[in-house]
Amino acid sequence: MQRPLLFPWFGLSFWGVCALSILFASCIRQEFHLDEGSSIAGHLDPSFAIPLGSATFLIEDGLETLNSEQIESDPTQGWLQYVQPFDMFDAPLLEMTAVYEPTSFSLNLEPSEAQALSMLPKGQSQTFQVHSEWPWVLENMPVLDSIQLGSAQFTIHATCMAPLDMQVQLTCGNLFVGGVAASATLQFEYNGTLPMEASASINADNALIDFSQFNTPVIPLDWTVVATSNGEMIDPGMVLSCELTCDDVDIQAAYGMFGMNQTFAFESNGSIPGLAGVSPGMVHFADPRVRLWMENSSGVPVGLEWEELSFFSSSEIHQLGGTDISEFPVIAAAPSPGTTAVTSHELSNSGILPSLSSVFDAMPDSMSFSGMAVMNPEGPVSNFLLSSSTLSCSGELQLPIQGWANGTIWNDTIYEPIAQRLGEAISPPLDWQDLERLTIRLRCTNGLPVGLSLQTIFMDDQGVAIDSLGSGAQGMEIIAAGQVNSNLPSEAPNFGRVENPHAQTVDVVLDRNRALELMNRNCQSVVIRAHISTDDAMSGQDVRFYAEDQLRLDLGAKIDFNIQWGP
Repeated sequence: MQRPLLFPWFGLSFWGVCALSILFASCIRQEFHLDEGSSIAGHLDPSFAIPLGSATFLIEDGLETLNSEQIESDPTQGWLQYVQPFDMFDAPLLEMTAVYEPTSFSLNLEPSEAQALSMLPKGQSQTFQVHSEWPWVLENMPVLDSIQLGSAQFTIHATCMAPLDMQVQLTCGNLFVGGVAASATLQFEYNGTLPMEASASINADNALIDFSQFNTPVIPLDWTVVATSNGEMIDPGMVLSCELTCDDVDIQAAYGMFGMNQTFAFESNGSIPGLAGVSPGMVHFADPRVRLWMENSSGVPVGLEWEELSFFSSSEIHQLGGTDISEFPVIAAAPSPGTTAVTSHELSNSGILPSLSSVFDAMPDSMSFSGMAVMNPEGPVSNFLLSSSTLSCSGELQLPIQGWANGTIWNDTIYEPIAQRLGEAISPPLDWQDLERLTIRLRCTNGLPVGLSLQTIFMDDQGVAIDSLGSGAQGMEIIAAGQVNSNLPSEAPNFGRVENPHAQTVDVVLDRNRALELMNRNCQSVVIRAHISTDDAMSGQDVRFYAEDQLRLDLGAKIDFNIQWGP
């Protein structure tokens, strides 16, 4: 534009002199000799560049389409994978419940025995020995070798119906408290009143009941009754009645053999949030896996009989089959109390029908597992079960980011005061009226194995778009994928790794009006919207992504002026 002379006595504007000084400082030295009468006219075209901001996007941070909290590196191969843990079940294998009824004992005297006691001098005694057995059963364990009690209280209540002093001692032959057979003693002292009653108890906390010497689980009870004569006649019949009960039984461990028909059902349902919003055809996973870990702290091997192992996408159900399901391993028993056996299993493309790749190509949003757990699936063996024993199955969806992408969207924002940077750069002695054009320069260094189409959107301080470079779903194709070594076999550790990042510079020229819009509307940030696609996604080319793969964007501006002056 034509600028008026502000200092006519020199024939040159102040701004013109400043512009000349800028121009001459960067050019070959030339000398001009001016006097007051010189008539000056002409123009200058100064230009300079300023940085506007930069950003480095790591692939492990930027795959927004996976929306994952679990993007991590494979511990052996190094490539990135999406990992979603899930729990299938975690519960006690069985509840240990002892089944028993109160047991009783009575001393009945035959006429001859009653007569013998009647004839005893006062203070003389006669001893009676009686043996009985108390049946115990543990549900679900047909062969029971022993029980370790956490707590239990055995109580004896006795009634004496004869005018005798009496001592009653009970010994439980296989109930060991502190390593000693448990026993209790009751005393009766006749005072002229009948019947007489007495009680005693056995604290069986941490006691062991050993059934190994018996064909069936019983507690042998040995009763020793010492009857002392008071010089009175004794009638035949019942002279002593005892009842033995047990309360507050807590079983800590059981040893024996469970049957083969003991089962319990399990069911688990869950969502797959990482794939939410990803349309089928956008991403392909070349080698997905479902890994399962079964932990068993009981001495009982367990088999799983699957009823359903499915993934759901929209209205479609993907029921899994194949050898990875039909040949599912038996969950190993813990080798000893206090230990845990871990059994792992993997579902992969080679053992699943339909293939896991085809299942996850459909972008399932949920999964469902159900079935039955069967104890001793290979036949009865010696088992143990603790009150703390659990059987659990947890798993992970592991989707290595190895495959292809087609139109996957990646967003990020560079927060820089663009308007302020431009304003500071064009502050006096230069003037926005002399601006001819503003060139936005985007320098991209692509270390990803994917090509990029970028759309750059300039935003004001309210988050409203001011201008954009590139538009539509395709944006601007500005940079190719980084160079990978395509000669490596797919099983090689560095297959698909970018060896040489691809660098490219894109210049977009804004005229004076568009440039002023960035200033006047206070541009404060730049949104980068990337559409990424592997070069041959549509033909099924697979690539791998590693944690160190990155894209660097440097944003700058080149400002060109056209300053004219004249008399």
